[in-house]
Amino acid sequence: MSLRPITLRLTRFRRWISLALITAFLIIFIQPSQAFRLEDIERFLDTGVCEFCDLRGADFSGLIKEGVDLEEAVLTDANLEGASFVNAKMLRADLKDTSMQDMNLQGANLIGTGFEAADGSDANFSMANLRGAYMRGANLSGANFAGANLQYTDFTGANLAGASFVGANLASAILEGANLDDADLTDAYLRGTVWVNGRSCLSATCN
Repeated sequence: MSLRPITLRLTRFRRWISLALITAFLIIFIQPSQAFRLEDIERFLDTGVCEFCDLRGADFSGLIKEGVDLEEAVLTDANLEGASFVNAKMLRADLKDTSMQDMNLQGANLIGTGFEAADGSDANFSMANLRGAYMRGANLSGANFAGANLQYTDFTGANLAGASFVGANLASAILEGANLDDADLTDAYLRGTVWVNGRSCLSATCN
């Protein structure tokens, strides 16, 4: 009896197994990890209220929606470029790696919100409450923080070149390793702030 047909069947079987394993690997490990929930997108666009929603990777560029409620929502990798969420409520939301250039968050409640490695260049945070916000490694060049509450905000390693902190409260904020080239700190309150060199400011003006 010839063994050739059996050998051929075994070879084909091995190839099929290999393809199945590769396919399973691609499905499990290579599929996009940032995927929003469609029902959350619809809920947010319809009502403006979407607490604890999963909006990862969503595109809200240019969207104008005042007073939205996104408390503890997840917006990692989202596109918020040019969006306007004036007076938004976004406590403890996650905006890690978001694109938010030219975004308007004037007067927003952003207590404890995470902006790690986000691109918020030229964004407007004026009069916003960013107490305890997390902005490590974010690009905030040209951003407007005038009159904002930045107590305990962590700007470690952030790019703050050309940013405006006029009249902002930076008490106990962390600026270690941040780029403050051409930043405007006129009338900013800095008592207890950790300066770019790691030293703590002993006076309100850090002189």
